[in-house]
Amino acid sequence: MEQEAPPLGRRVRSVRDLVEQCISTVRAIAQGLAPAELERDGLAGALKQLAARTEAVYGIPVQFSVQGGLPELGAAATDFYRIAQEAVVNAAKHAGAAKIHVELGNGPDGLTLCVTDDGSGLAGGPVLRGGMGLQIMRHRASIIGASLDIRARDGGGTVVRCALRPHPEGALLRGG
Repeated sequence: MEQEAPPLGRRVRSVRDLVEQCISTVRAIAQGLAPAELERDGLAGALKQLAARTEAVYGIPVQFSVQGGLPELGAAATDFYRIAQEAVVNAAKHAGAAKIHVELGNGPDGLTLCVTDDGSGLAGGPVLRGGMGLQIMRHRASIIGASLDIRARDGGGTVVRCALRPHPEGALLRGG
């Protein structure tokens, strides 16, 4: 085809490249819907993959860090992951962030997920209302008995902090 009809050959290559790009995009979306790495690699591994995918899709540097050993979270890991995912996507798509930091930590105050960005930020103070994404984050936090705080970051941007406090016997409190 390239020799007999060069313009047609270029079009076929262009269509093939577009189909390959679509396949990659659909795979990325599917991984976001059902993050297999959550089961395979745990919450920290899944968040690391989320950071890498966000960089690839939006071209924004996303730093991920983890502090302390992480407890077994069971189903709560999915809620933490989805809260982080929503916060990261909000920063990338709506806030115009140039960089995002996702931190997961476990210490005496419990398990904490913190997503910070340098985007357009908020009007100041905590967010009392918000769109559907913010409502879903609040709902997910309430399901696992965690607190969720969304506020403007000093110097611009937003901080989303989800914390699950420890029980006196050392286990994490869930469900109220």
